[in-house]
Amino acid sequence: MAYEVGRPSRLFIRRDIRKLIRTFPKTYVTIKRLTSTYNDLGEQDTTTTTVYTGEALVRPQGGSAETYGLGTVENGSLVLLINGKHDIRQADIVTINNGREYEVQFPPVWFDAFMSIQLDQRSQIGQPNA
Repeated sequence: MAYEVGRPSRLFIRRDIRKLIRTFPKTYVTIKRLTSTYNDLGEQDTTTTTVYTGEALVRPQGGSAETYGLGTVENGSLVLLINGKHDIRQADIVTINNGREYEVQFPPVWFDAFMSIQLDQRSQIGQPNA
């Protein structure tokens, strides 16, 4: 994509990232941050604050599958590519439209026009509670 002569500028990088996002299928993600507060009785209440909701390019990074007595457990790692700069931190929880929750493994890497975020699986696919 960025095969221009000389050093690539921010304009060329942003244009190429927009072209990538339009070309490949996007995934809808929600990124939340857990915050712990204490109520009047001294009990800990965990609440979530939404940090980012939108589209991202998702690339699998690796994973493993192990079989136990009750079934197969899949553990996967992903890499997200989000256009723009957002307040995303390490240990934020990422929910992808397949139902699994992932956790931001390292502090996000900010390039000139996008963020690269490495995720590690936090939970398996949950069953709906009735």
